[in-house]
Amino acid sequence: MKKKRVVRSKLKKEKRTPFWETIKNIQWKSVFSWLFRIPWRAIWRRARRLFVRRLLPACCFLLCLCILLGSGFLAVSAAVCDKTEDRIVTVEQLKALDVDFDCILVLGCRVHSDGSLSHMLEDRVATAVSLYQAGICGKLLMSGDSRSVNYDETGAMKIAAIEAGVPEEAILTDPAGLSTYDSIARLLQVYEGKKVVIVTQEYHLYRALYIAEKLGVEAYGVGADRRTYVGQFKYDVREVFARCKDVFYALTKPPAAEMSKQV
Repeated sequence: MKKKRVVRSKLKKEKRTPFWETIKNIQWKSVFSWLFRIPWRAIWRRARRLFVRRLLPACCFLLCLCILLGSGFLAVSAAVCDKTEDRIVTVEQLKALDVDFDCILVLGCRVHSDGSLSHMLEDRVATAVSLYQAGICGKLLMSGDSRSVNYDETGAMKIAAIEAGVPEEAILTDPAGLSTYDSIARLLQVYEGKKVVIVTQEYHLYRALYIAEKLGVEAYGVGADRRTYVGQFKYDVREVFARCKDVFYALTKPPAAEMSKQV
């Protein structure tokens, strides 16, 4: 049996032809003659007619549509910024206003898997703590997404504020602040805040102040820009679309996604 298998394997090896031999055996003249018989000119004419008559107008239409939509988004974003920029103030300007604020609203953002704050959120909490220590208001409201046991924005914010010297009884948390709109809607409807200071980065303040104004909240903003942030361009681009979305929400005034009681 072993001898038969050896003989068969030898026969198979002998029958196999090398790759280059198969290439040489191809009748290239017949292949090229077949290629030259294809009506390439007629195919090119048909493709050009299809492109000029159908594809080119469709591409032009889509390009014009994208330009119009992009211009519309940019116009709305610019209008939001122009309408609210005079409400972004400093600590000294807040003191000069002499307003009895209900709370300092700190908007949440990403928390790392180990529970530490992202740079943006760390600066927001630090800015809010400095406002508290300056006597602007005696209450901090930490608003963010804390629906999951493994992800708790407001809990991490509260711990950071306590470590910075703010007493625990001066801190409220809103675990259902799932978006900027929800945070401000719940501020008014659940926490009954009508005069507030909003703390977040400046690019985000314009939208938050616009929502507050449309919902009937007297709000001023303090920017928490204490450093240069990685990916800021991405945040700026995303914010253009977010402003357009929240303009629609602010005008239609839907209820917040969660309307549970305060914590």
